[in-house]
Amino acid sequence: MRARDAVPRRPVRFLFVLPSLQLGGAERQALLLARHLAERERADVQVWGFGEPGPVVSAAERLGIEGRSVPLPPGGARVDQVRFTAWFVRQVRRAAADVLLPYSRVPNRLCGLTWRWAGARLCVWNHRDGGNMSAPTRADRWAMRRTPVVVSNSRHGAEFLARAYAIPLSRIAVVHNGVELAPARDDRAAWRARLGAGERTFVASMLANLTSNKDHATLLRAWRTVVDVMGRSRLEALLVLAGFPGETAPALERLAADLRLAASVRFTGQIDDVTGLLEASDLGVFSSRHEGSPNGVLECMAAGLAVVGTDIDGIREAVGEAGYPYLAPSGDHESFAGHILALANDPALRTEIGRENRGRVTSIFSPTRMGARMAGLFAAHLEQR
Repeated sequence: MRARDAVPRRPVRFLFVLPSLQLGGAERQALLLARHLAERERADVQVWGFGEPGPVVSAAERLGIEGRSVPLPPGGARVDQVRFTAWFVRQVRRAAADVLLPYSRVPNRLCGLTWRWAGARLCVWNHRDGGNMSAPTRADRWAMRRTPVVVSNSRHGAEFLARAYAIPLSRIAVVHNGVELAPARDDRAAWRARLGAGERTFVASMLANLTSNKDHATLLRAWRTVVDVMGRSRLEALLVLAGFPGETAPALERLAADLRLAASVRFTGQIDDVTGLLEASDLGVFSSRHEGSPNGVLECMAAGLAVVGTDIDGIREAVGEAGYPYLAPSGDHESFAGHILALANDPALRTEIGRENRGRVTSIFSPTRMGARMAGLFAAHLEQR
């Protein structure tokens, strides 16, 4: 054996580059994959995110993974963008990353353009949306051409990428999200007490950050109808909106006040005990304009809840055909309210749908399946280099 053959190779070093360090859907998926690579593949993993430090850093550190906040890429003068890009390349070089794993458009573009200069062996274009992106820029197209591996978490997302970037659909690997619920910290009774909900109160929950891509406004208007109809039978209903208060939060709080829903809606902000909240809920709801593969829907399904949502491709792909009857046209709050009321009045049906939903998540959206599929893609491409 030659001397150089006796030197053990270091683990493959993966660098995740996230759009933020808040715990949205993309960030949760990144953490699941980071854990799989670190624990199952014995890889060296770091997680970087743009902007202020947030929950992702502490979540990564609990997994024994380094988390780091990096500055937001500038959107102004070209000279500032060039300086930032050069700084980013230097940072990646110092990290000695073998594989860059960006999530969503801006990180995809930045990493696609720079990974070779930064000394990486591989870069992955990680598409997390449906068709809600504006037309790709010249820089987007150039970055896509330079990126060896393209992944979408949904079939319709892959079809959008193929159309928008004029690339063969066969070039895009579809890897469904993985979903895993941590054990509940508090039980149903404790959560309901915290929410101010009695045991007979009907509780519906939406897990989503309050951002412009979501359509919480339609859900709030639907909830006004739900509260009115259930109130005629002297039944109480409570809507829980759990997510980071992003740019739409002030307007949504004003809308809830205008609709006289202060007693019937809870804006909880981002929560750590997702499982506990879902176990205290009777129904999952999800109103949105565009989705790739919505984690908030999949988490409700994993908890055994029926789901009422917007009839868009991402949610249809998540719930499957059995869930189609409970999807409302986009922006149609009366239809949304009707589906909620139908399930509120039929606990046996909710239980049956919830059981089917849990089985669907287990068979299609398991984190082990997602991690193994992604690891296989990385291995196949690294072997060629």
